Amino acid sequence: MYACLAKRTPILKDFYDAAAEEVLKKLSSGTVLDVGTGPGYLPTKVALSNSCLNVLGLDISKDMIRISRKKLGENHVENVQLIVGDIEKTALADESVDLAVATLSFHHWASPARAFEELFRILKQKGEIWIYELKGKLTPQSKAWIKRNYNIIARAVAPAIMKMEGGHAITLEQAESILEEYKGKFTQISAQELELPLVKMVLIKT
Repeated sequence: MYACLAKRTPILKDFYDAAAEEVLKKLSSGTVLDVGTGPGYLPTKVALSNSCLNVLGLDISKDMIRISRKKLGENHVENVQLIVGDIEKTALADESVDLAVATLSFHHWASPARAFEELFRILKQKGEIWIYELKGKLTPQSKAWIKRNYNIIARAVAPAIMKMEGGHAITLEQAESILEEYKGKFTQISAQELELPLVKMVLIKT
């Protein structure tokens, strides 16, 4: 159901595209882990744009991995490894990941504390975690972005998507509060509101 929604809703596709573009600007080589890869939009875009990157897609749902695998096949993508597994306990080697990205999946983590512990283990030195979640409410900045980028139908759908996902959305203050718990673990943490209706949290292991 979510895969179908993401495929047919421009704003959700744009969320994945924006995250993928940031990944491509950040890394020219190395390993990227997509946590909660879902229908595989981010790995597909990243892998198609840079064949030098080793892209991993992790999801606890076998159905999502199946859908993601189909999408990769349709796009003839080869440099992606899909993994059925839990972010709280992966089979990945210590210090093997340069960048871990979670786009609209953080709210599914059963235990963020255990997940961050595992991410810290698999991250290389200077490795980063990027977490994108919906804003708790549409700010004037985000409303302007939606109006600028979508037609009247899409503009009407966007608030409905936000309302539907409202239980998972977070404010900037909530994001900062979440990160505060991991100050002792990660030496650099930050949270920011993006022009898109997203909040981005960043944790860096140094």
